[in-house]
Amino acid sequence: MSLAVTDLQPLQSAASRFWAKVRKAPADKCWEWTAARMRGGYGVFTVRAGRMVYAHRAAFMLANKQFISAETMVCHRCDNRGCVRPDHLFLGTARDNLQDASRKGRLVYSPERKATRSGEGNPNARLTWSIARAIRLRRARGATYSQIRREFGIGMGTVSAVLSGLTWKETPSQTA
Repeated sequence: MSLAVTDLQPLQSAASRFWAKVRKAPADKCWEWTAARMRGGYGVFTVRAGRMVYAHRAAFMLANKQFISAETMVCHRCDNRGCVRPDHLFLGTARDNLQDASRKGRLVYSPERKATRSGEGNPNARLTWSIARAIRLRRARGATYSQIRREFGIGMGTVSAVLSGLTWKETPSQTA
C-alpha cells in the first residue's frame, strides 16, 4: 500500500465517501476524521485499492481543488492530527512545519529555548514528577513491578525506567 496519490482525479471521484467520514463542528472548531488513523494519530483515507492518502492532505486537496506533491507538507494550524477542516490547514515545507512546532513549544528540543525539555516540560511526557515519586514510594513499601504497572496503568519498561533512575531522575528541586 502506498500513502500517496499521483493526481487529483481519483480523490475527487471519492470525495463524497471522504466527507462522509468527517464529523464537522460549528464555528472555528476542528472537523474530526472518524475513520482509520495511523499510529501517530493522523487520519488515512483509501482512495482506491492500494492507494491511500493522509486525511488532512486529502481535505486540503479537495477543498482547494489542487494536487499537492509529496514534497509539500500540509500542516495543521490547530495542532490536532485528526483535524481535516480546510481552514485549519496550510501548505509548507518540512522546515516550515518544524518551525511552526518550535514556535508553539511542541518540540522536545526547541532551537528558541536551546535546551532539551525533560520531565513535565516535555510535551511527550506521560507521567508527572508526583507520579514518579509515588511509583518509587510504592516500590519502597514493597509493591512489585507488576502491581505498580497495573496501579498506574503503565508498561513494565516505564516502571523499570523510573525505578532505576533512567527516567524521571530525582533532583533537589523535585524531592521537596
